[in-house]
Formats: sequence, structure tokens, C-alpha cells
Amino acid sequence: MKLEDLAKFRAERIEFHGDEAHLFGRFDKVPVIYGERSWLLNASVSYCGDILEVDPSSGLAMFRAWDHEFVPELFETGLSWMYGNYDAAAVWKVLDERSVWKEIKFGVSDALITTEDGYRVLRPANELDLTALDELGSDRTILSGGWDHEHCFICHEQINEDQPRCFQSEYGKGTFWWACVSCYQRWITIHDIGFLVWDHTGN
Repeated sequence: MKLEDLAKFRAERIEFHGDEAHLFGRFDKVPVIYGERSWLLNASVSYCGDILEVDPSSGLAMFRAWDHEFVPELFETGLSWMYGNYDAAAVWKVLDERSVWKEIKFGVSDALITTEDGYRVLRPANELDLTALDELGSDRTILSGGWDHEHCFICHEQINEDQPRCFQSEYGKGTFWWACVSCYQRWITIHDIGFLVWDHTGN
């Protein structure tokens, strides 16, 4: 499955209500809708919002977004629509034929603990975190062996010492996409976003 296989929503008019933009338009084929939160996207842009007032017979619907500027394609050809159980970045990552993935074995590492807006946040501790710890203040500490698992970004299953074989793709210093072996082989290697449907149907 590719982006062009998803249902397309083409906006016909737009109304602004405070911080919200209400896009009134039509689906080319009415998708199975599991919830309101969803995305409109193409290969380069995405808009997060809620799909409302869907008429299954005509395809007419309203998409409520929080953006105020939209690409012309939304009104000309329409954008692909997908249910909000994944975000657009995950879809783009699977479709990107330039992505470099490495097979590795997961290993437990130290975690950096910080307090942000009153919440305790854990991150994998990289070399910068360790060497700069003295300068970070008393609200940041290192927990030995505290980073003991990751999650596959497609199926969300744990990657840990019991299931250590996985695939990793870097998107920033010390930050990675993680994929289990099954999802890597089934979806990523052939750049297939069929998991958007399989996630609910199992097919």
C-alpha cells in the first residue's frame, strides 16, 4: 500500500472558527473510520485534525484542523486521509527509500532522568549527557541500567533483552527509529504502509 492507495479528501470550502479551521469537502471513497483524530497528508505536508460529519453515501465530510494555511493540493486534487493511530512521520519513514537501517542487538544502557514541567522524564543517556552531568544541575541524574527497552514504531511491541534483535535508523544524535524484525521485513523492506489497515483488520 502506498499513499495514493489511501482515500483522498478534497476540500471545497473553509471556515475559520477561532483557532480552528473547518474544511468542508468530499472523500473520493469513504474509508472505514475508527475514530475522529486523523491526518491529511501527501509526500511533503501533513495536517492533524478530526474528521466529522461524514456522510457514507455521498462522501461529504468536515475536517477540523488547527492550521490556518493549507497547500493548494488540498483544494485541487485532495490529500490522502489516514486514521490517527499513527502519525505522518511514521508513514513517511516507511515510504522513504533513502532511509538507512542497521540490524543490531538491543542492550540495556543507562538512563538520564530529568524533571520537566513537574514530570519525571527518562531518556537514554548518551556520552554528552554523561560528561555534562555535573553542569546539568541537581534535577538531572543518571540511573544505571535504567534504559531497558524500546518499542517498535509500527507494532509497538517491546524490544528488550529477551527479544534483542531489531533494526535501528538514526534521525538525530542519539535518537532513533526502532523496528522489530517482523515489521522491518513485512513493511519497511518493501516500503508498504499496509499496517495502517492491518492494525485494525489483521489482514
